[in-house]
Amino acid sequence: DRARARDPRFTASGPELEAVATLCDLGGGVPLGIEVLGARAPEEGIPALTDGLRAHLASPMFQPGPGQAVSRSQVLPLVLDFVYRGLPEPERVLLRRLSVFRGWDLELAEQVCADESLPEPTILDLLTSLLDRSLITVTGEFEGRVRYRLPEAVRRFAQERLVASGEYEVFQERLLARMLRLAVDLGRRLESSRSMPWSERDAGRQRVIAEYDTLRSLLRWSLQKGAAEPGLRLCVSLVAHWVSHNNYSEGAHWMDRLLALEESAKAPSRARALVGRAQLARVRRDHELALEAGEEGLRLCREAGDDVFVRTCLSLLALVEVRERNLDRA
Repeated sequence: DRARARDPRFTASGPELEAVATLCDLGGGVPLGIEVLGARAPEEGIPALTDGLRAHLASPMFQPGPGQAVSRSQVLPLVLDFVYRGLPEPERVLLRRLSVFRGWDLELAEQVCADESLPEPTILDLLTSLLDRSLITVTGEFEGRVRYRLPEAVRRFAQERLVASGEYEVFQERLLARMLRLAVDLGRRLESSRSMPWSERDAGRQRVIAEYDTLRSLLRWSLQKGAAEPGLRLCVSLVAHWVSHNNYSEGAHWMDRLLALEESAKAPSRARALVGRAQLARVRRDHELALEAGEEGLRLCREAGDDVFVRTCLSLLALVEVRERNLDRA
């Protein structure tokens, strides 16, 4: 099926079908491994592909060797390595760089992955080729744009190669910069106090959902690096999403851990993050925390001259005081 998807003229004779069975056995019977091998069959031919994979698995660099017990989880990376080595260099480069995403469209791939060695006009053709090779999958469409994703096993494999190439930090930073711009824009769309057509607001919500796995991976990366400022900026932009989708606990988890970082004390986004944390506490009816975080956030926002978040925080604190029956203070 995968071979014919790559080339509708593909056929296999009787002896070749025996080689297909051998090929599937060498691949450990793992569906993803069989798919990527099948997609390679039309250009290489089944006998040559079978011999090539057998020789690859027999290489002394791979342990355990032939004849020894190899688990399914051990076979798949070896099959992916075999297929990866047969890719043209531009496809290998793009596959590695795509591993920073948890889902993407063509525009995002062009903005994050392209550089002098991989010009932007080449990205579409390279994506199409990787799709034909079953190394990436289509997950649907959003706003007329096709969405792609790497199967998790392929993503882990490609990320290991990205780290080995020395480009991992560079492309994580590029992705972070692009997603920060997107998240800030989406955060503005989701603010309930802003007047806008429902269709525009809902489109913003759906885009956050589409990119959320990537945004979550960037929050995790910021936390691991101790980079409080970009992590808190992402959190501030995601507060409206967490509130509207009842993801209070996850939002509180990320914000608490990022606010606890040593670097967060001097982070410019700390003031807004405290207001956002107070918003999450209020909807969870943790009024004590809402007042504590909100009052500190209000003080810092006033010191910074952040009038927008001063108003947001005053409104928030008033709501909390109403709930606490402190009407004069409210």
